[in-house]
Amino acid sequence: MNDIRTRSFIAKLSCTTDDYEGPVGFSDSHLHAQAGWLILGPDGESLPLRFEYIEHTDSRIHYNIYSATPNVFNSATLGVSLNGYLGLYTLAQVRDFWKAEPLGEWVEGADIDFILRDHLGQRVGIHNDTYLTVGVRPVAKLRAKILKVL
Repeated sequence: MNDIRTRSFIAKLSCTTDDYEGPVGFSDSHLHAQAGWLILGPDGESLPLRFEYIEHTDSRIHYNIYSATPNVFNSATLGVSLNGYLGLYTLAQVRDFWKAEPLGEWVEGADIDFILRDHLGQRVGIHNDTYLTVGVRPVAKLRAKILKVL
């Protein structure tokens, strides 16, 4: 099987952290500031995301991450709000990359597990049982179901 650590890909995410299992979707809140925030949901469909490979180190893989769904946050970039919430942004300019910390092998044809970190190395965690946020506990263990290797 081919190692995909140096490849870009499109995937749907789910959370595998104990007591927080389920798909990673987005908030469609009527409050503009909260629309597009990444959330955990026990049911529903996760949003396809494009992980654009930048580079890697011995223990991390760096990506820019975008929405991969036409008409749903079309080409919006994953960023962090001033309060630390992960969201898909179209108006604000996102310049910072993301770090994936692999958990296990990353091979083509299999789901991949990882912990996501912001560009400063802060782990993504779960806030209020729902929101993906940097620097909080519990840490969100994520699984990517690869839809397409690019």
